[in-house]
Amino acid sequence: MEANNIGMSRFWTYLGGLLTFEAPLWNWRQRLGNDIDFEHFRETYLLPTNKTGSLIICPQRCDYSCGFRKVRENGDETFRAVCHKNKKDAFLIAKKEVLIYGVNYGVLLPKTALSLGIQPLIAPFQTWNEAWKMGTLRVSDRILPVFFTLRNWNHKVIDLILNLNRTENQPYILLVTSTKVISPTSLKALEDSGSLFLPLNEVLDFNRDAEPMLIRPLESFLKNLIQVTLESVIHEKSGWIRKETRLESDYWYVGGELKKVYHREKRQSIQARILNILYDQIGNCWIPHQTFLNATGWTLNEYLGDNDNSGRMQKQLFLIRRDFNLEIIFSREHGVKLSPNITEPKK
Repeated sequence: MEANNIGMSRFWTYLGGLLTFEAPLWNWRQRLGNDIDFEHFRETYLLPTNKTGSLIICPQRCDYSCGFRKVRENGDETFRAVCHKNKKDAFLIAKKEVLIYGVNYGVLLPKTALSLGIQPLIAPFQTWNEAWKMGTLRVSDRILPVFFTLRNWNHKVIDLILNLNRTENQPYILLVTSTKVISPTSLKALEDSGSLFLPLNEVLDFNRDAEPMLIRPLESFLKNLIQVTLESVIHEKSGWIRKETRLESDYWYVGGELKKVYHREKRQSIQARILNILYDQIGNCWIPHQTFLNATGWTLNEYLGDNDNSGRMQKQLFLIRRDFNLEIIFSREHGVKLSPNITEPKK
């Protein structure tokens, strides 16, 4: 199926907008268009229920306030679709077209996983409805868990993300039907765990044979996660301290615990500059005072202070030691360094 004029999948967009994630067969047909083997799609990905719909999509759409027709039974197991503005405007519709169909997730999810390069291990959560474990995906040199959710209510999405953050203790990828289901609060919760979401309606659709196909490369969505992975590898020698950069913010961890976040406007603050210099030189020799003078713009007197008062540098190092539980050594003669023997912060 060709992507629509804004480059998004009709299927995932429509599925994510459904209240109960099922619809009359007529509506599935109308939304997915004519450029797909719909009968194969129906047989493969949809499952009939024993319910009939009360509304179908109007094929004419006389005005923008409408868009739907009411379904009326004629009494002889035949149906008609009636315009709510003009009851004389009606047409007969087959019973199978008003029969409600849901999605066959037993087929759709494994095919989705394989199309995205996920090593499939499909299993619904026992405690959280409308959510599945999908398997794992290799991102750079890390193997990350992947999950999928149909949830489209803000509080339900946030609840799921917070539970995943609590149980996973590592970054993960959350597949959703579209970006619309991710609120700023949900995005912040994902960022806190180093995770990200993948909107399926922007990366996956169906071809004419009703088989899943990528419509955009995954790299554009995974690049932030790849950046985090690479930084983690580069700074593996840093022991208990780790910096992760995502969405223009720096997340600083000590002992696996998030200690501080420098958002976009704070990433170039004096404290952040000092911390980055220390971090980049972990395990090396003394860092000359001149390096910090160049980064901060202080004079030597402001930097060192006098006999009665500590300089600005000592005050900043005190705050960093306090906030991060790090051992930082300051020497007027040699310079500054972050101890290479970083240990777990004391409780």
